[in-house]
Amino acid sequence: MIANRKVYENRPTLFANNWDRFGGRALDILNCFYVAQKLQINFKFFWPYNSFFSQDDPHLRFFSQDFQDMYRVETDLDPGSKEIVDFNDYTLQSAKIFVASIDSTANLGVANFMSLPRFLDDSEENCTKEYVAHAHSVMSIEVRNASVEIDNSETGWITIHGRYGDLIDGDFKHYVPKTKYVNTLVYRKFIEQPRNNAVEIRFLSDSTSVVEGLEKIAKRNLSSEFHSQQLIETFGKDARDFIDILIMANSDLILAPNSSAYSILASRIGGTKILDFQSSLHENNVLEILELDIDKHYEQFSLQIRGNLKARDLINFLQNHYKSVDFSTVLKLSYKSYSADSEYVYAACIWSAIQFLLGEKHQAKIIMAHAEEVARSVMHVHHDPLAILLVTKFCLSVFETKDANLFIMSELSELKTYQFSTIIAIGYLENWKWRRGLEMRQVNTQSHLLRFFTTLTFRVKIVALRKYLLSRTWKNLPKDTYDEFLFSILDLFVKI
Repeated sequence: MIANRKVYENRPTLFANNWDRFGGRALDILNCFYVAQKLQINFKFFWPYNSFFSQDDPHLRFFSQDFQDMYRVETDLDPGSKEIVDFNDYTLQSAKIFVASIDSTANLGVANFMSLPRFLDDSEENCTKEYVAHAHSVMSIEVRNASVEIDNSETGWITIHGRYGDLIDGDFKHYVPKTKYVNTLVYRKFIEQPRNNAVEIRFLSDSTSVVEGLEKIAKRNLSSEFHSQQLIETFGKDARDFIDILIMANSDLILAPNSSAYSILASRIGGTKILDFQSSLHENNVLEILELDIDKHYEQFSLQIRGNLKARDLINFLQNHYKSVDFSTVLKLSYKSYSADSEYVYAACIWSAIQFLLGEKHQAKIIMAHAEEVARSVMHVHHDPLAILLVTKFCLSVFETKDANLFIMSELSELKTYQFSTIIAIGYLENWKWRRGLEMRQVNTQSHLLRFFTTLTFRVKIVALRKYLLSRTWKNLPKDTYDEFLFSILDLFVKI
């Protein structure tokens, strides 16, 4: 495959230049190379670099020097000069006809580097085998040798992959999207399943404290003890990235979040099935998790991460499974999460909104003000906590004043568009619920009832009534199409 180095004259070029981290970059390169080989068109890749990534990033040596010499270019394309194509919508023949019909100077890109680039008439099994062969043909000899060494070291294991460093201590920690997270409560249940007692399980994480805590709970070894001297000598401190990806690639099964490019890369180069165990849980499994002694669970983790981990686990659990739980559970877990880490912007937004719904407007505003201070003080990468805070602040403002706060909306719209939370936040506000729902609220019986009881002096009874009405409304509330837990909490404002 790599030996076929001819330049295809009068043919367009598939150009890979993903600016994500190593997993996203390598996936984009391998996908474009694989499709280009099948379509017999040209292929090039640019390895982005800036203050975070050097021009000679050690991760480049995942690929052989021959591959780099043949296909790497030193100049990136101008934005917008690449046509993005979803080749998964084509048969192989129709794709060949398409690329033959376009200008030979055109640069193309694959639409979704997370998806296996499979033509409509390809079987998944054959495509997976072909992809593995293509990937191994362009790997460096050091990486290929280490893969064989790992494969021969033991047989039959499952790998769980969860990168907690960014999510607990790093730039991502103030807004953790559910698709990036591995929940220790949920995966504890997987580890403790009787059928997994005799199965070797490796839990890979950039936080040893998380792994150590789970080992105490499960009373078994979950750490990977494999080391490749060759990779360590070649890549130094970056060797761990290569070792972990090869451990996953040679597993029987990978459990990981469904948007982890790093985990998907491992599954792709190993032909290994990847499963997001958490999102596949049935309601009975969810209820079993809620029966755990949650507070005792986190006592097993080091004090330094205990609160951060608990806050994110509980909110992440609600993000994935709130449709299966009642409002009293939402109330309890949201409070536990906020109490465990009041600096967690996402948890603060949820608890502020709930306090507002319960009539504690002053307390809600104090929580929101502190969350805003935190959100404005941190660097925003990919998932912007400020976007989530602004959409919450907007909804509370509209509910209180009945007027849209155009200043908040303007600031939200001006946040960088590559930040996923900005996109989904604006999409939520443009949804019909907040336009139509607020108009209907004026004649809503429950709203009149709440306003009436707010004037009473028996505060305990008022709160009890509010909880009852919220619980009843939550049960009948059609959950949001964005699948974002916070948005369903905000939907309560236009339903009661």
